[in-house]
Amino acid sequence: MDQAVRDNARLLENDFLDICKDILLHLLLNDTIKNISKNVTGYMKEKDNKNIKKCTACKKEGHDEPNCWFKHPEK
Repeated sequence: MDQAVRDNARLLENDFLDICKDILLHLLLNDTIKNISKNVTGYMKEKDNKNIKKCTACKKEGHDEPNCWFKHPEK
């Protein structure tokens, strides 16, 4: 093999390895972003669920016992 062919083979090998590294990094970042997104979504749902009132009288969500129509139909 002459020197030009060997040099070209090294350049191709380096390019191939760089592409492989880029692909692996891209896949890793995609997985990381998906995990972060799931965690944020789960946190937001949990946070929203904590703010929902649940009536202790009728066990329905959206109001509390003092405003319960079943317990206080006069309201």
